[in-house]
Amino acid sequence: MMDRLDKVMRTEILGDTYLCMDESYHTILIKEKNEKGKGVRKGYIWAALANEKKLIQYFYHDGSRSGEVLNNYIGEEYKGAIQSDGLVHYKIYETDKYPDIIRLSCFQHCKRKFLDIEGDEDAAQIIDLINQLYRKEHLIEEDWNPDKRLRYRKEYAPPILKQLKRKLLEIQSNPEIPPKSPLSMAANYMLHEYDALCNYIKRAEYKLDNNAIELCMRYISLSRKNSLFCGSHAGAKRSALIYSLACSCRLQGINTFEYFTDVLNRMASISPNASDEVYRELLPNYWKKQA
Repeated sequence: MMDRLDKVMRTEILGDTYLCMDESYHTILIKEKNEKGKGVRKGYIWAALANEKKLIQYFYHDGSRSGEVLNNYIGEEYKGAIQSDGLVHYKIYETDKYPDIIRLSCFQHCKRKFLDIEGDEDAAQIIDLINQLYRKEHLIEEDWNPDKRLRYRKEYAPPILKQLKRKLLEIQSNPEIPPKSPLSMAANYMLHEYDALCNYIKRAEYKLDNNAIELCMRYISLSRKNSLFCGSHAGAKRSALIYSLACSCRLQGINTFEYFTDVLNRMASISPNASDEVYRELLPNYWKKQA
C-alpha cells in the first residue's frame, strides 16, 4: 500500500508545471565493509518540489546519484519547468531530447561562489548585479496579477542580465586571472548556467533561485544529525516516503500528527485493488480529516 501511495504522489508531482529539484546524502548501513572497515556508505536522497501544488517527494534508488535515477523519475512525458543547481545531470533538460522542459538555474548557487572570494572587486561587482535583480523582485507587490509581474520583469531584467554576462566574459578573457583561480571558476560556472538563469523571466511564477527546495532538504540534514543513519537501502526508501508526506503536510499547513493518524487508520480498510484515485485522496494536498 505504501508503494501505491508513493506511485500516486509521483504522478501528482509530475502534474505540476514548475518543479524545484535537489539531492542530498544520508548515511546508509550496508553489509559490505568500506576501506575503513565500516559497513556504511553515502546514499543520495533526491527530491522534487511541486511549487503550485505545494507537495514534495523524496525518492531513493540504492543511494545512487546517477542521472538515471533522475531521468527515471521525470520520465519522457513531463512538460514544464525544472529548477536546479548546476549538477551535470540536470543539464540534459536543456537539450533537444526534452523539448517540453524549460530548465531554470539558481542565482544563489552562483552568488555563493563569488561570496567565497573575499576582497575581490570583480567578484563584488558580480554580487552587486545579482543583488540588483533581487532588489527589483522585492518591489513586486502582492496584488499584481501575473501579466503585470511578467511585463515588469521583462523591462527591468534584460539590461541587468546583459551587464552580468558582459562582466563574466571580461573575467573569463582576462589573461591576468588564472584559469583555475576561484574567480575564473566561479565565472565559468555562471556562464555555463547563464541561459538557464535567464529563463526565470519567461513566467511570472518562476523564481530567481532554488531556495524553496533547499529549505526542505534541511530536514535530510537534520536527520543525518539526529537519526545518524538509515538501516538499509529499503529503510532509506521507506524513510523517503515518510519525509515526503511529513514535509508536504508542513507545506500545506496541516497538523502532521493528525494527518498520519487519520491516513494510517484509513489505509487499514482500503482494498488492495482500490483505484489510484482512492490513494490520491490521502495525499496532503487532497486530505480532509474525517469526522
